[in-house]
Amino acid sequence: MDFKVIAAPTIPKLGLPTTIVEDQMSLWTEILKCAAYLGYPTNYRRLKIEYKPKGSDSFEDYITQSSENKKCEDVSSIEKRQHIFPVSMNGSTVRCVVADENNNVIASSAEKELRILKNVCLDEGTGQYDPHPYNCSRYIICVSNRLYDSECASGSCYLRDVDPICHSSDCASC
Repeated sequence: MDFKVIAAPTIPKLGLPTTIVEDQMSLWTEILKCAAYLGYPTNYRRLKIEYKPKGSDSFEDYITQSSENKKCEDVSSIEKRQHIFPVSMNGSTVRCVVADENNNVIASSAEKELRILKNVCLDEGTGQYDPHPYNCSRYIICVSNRLYDSECASGSCYLRDVDPICHSSDCASC
C-alpha cells in the first residue's frame, strides 16, 4: 500500500503600502508583500502578484516567484521595498495567488483596489497641507517635493485652512 502526502496551500496574504504616490518611491518601511505556504507537493507551484486593470475582466501577472528549491514546510513570499507603481495601475485590482504549473489559480488573497495619489508636492513646495483625496481623516503634507500621508487622531478629520488642521467633528460630511 502506497501513501501519498498531499497538503493544500494556505490562503495568500497581500500587503500594500499605506501610501502609494505617482512617480515616488515608497518609504523603506512601506512593503508590497505577498506570502503563502505553497502546499505539497509543490510541483512547480509559484506565488504571484496579479493585477486587473481598471475596466478589464481578467488578471495579468505583475510579479512572479518560482517554487524551485523550496522545502515543503517553507512559506514563500514576495517582498518589494521602495517600490514604484506605474500610474497606469491606478484603480486596478490587485491580489496575491498561488498558481500551479498550468497557471491555474489554486488559492487567492482578497482583492484590493490600488489607489495611487497624484504627487501635488511637485508643484506646491514644502510645508503645504492638502486634503487626502480618498479619506478625510487623513491629510497630505509636502516636504522637499515629497508627499507624506498623515493621519488625524481617531475621530477627527482634516479641515483646510483651520489651525490645528485636525478637528473632532462630523467626518461623515466630508
